[in-house]
Amino acid sequence: MANTKPVFTHTGYVLTSKGRIKVKLRKTPTTWSAKDGKFYNLKDGKRGGNPSLQRLFLETIEPIEESADVS
Repeated sequence: MANTKPVFTHTGYVLTSKGRIKVKLRKTPTTWSAKDGKFYNLKDGKRGGNPSLQRLFLETIEPIEESADVS
């Protein structure tokens, strides 16, 4: 069985104790999943699975533009 890696399609900013950090994201039916294994609520951006003050700024989410292959 092949071990496939998830494809991250968006970027956004997360508020942490270290400040605002840009992370790669992918959308699931109920959450935004970050590359570091953390996930955030789709509706309000609050961190799931760990009651903390970290949150995803939903207004900063942007699609990752795929680079054009120039031959």
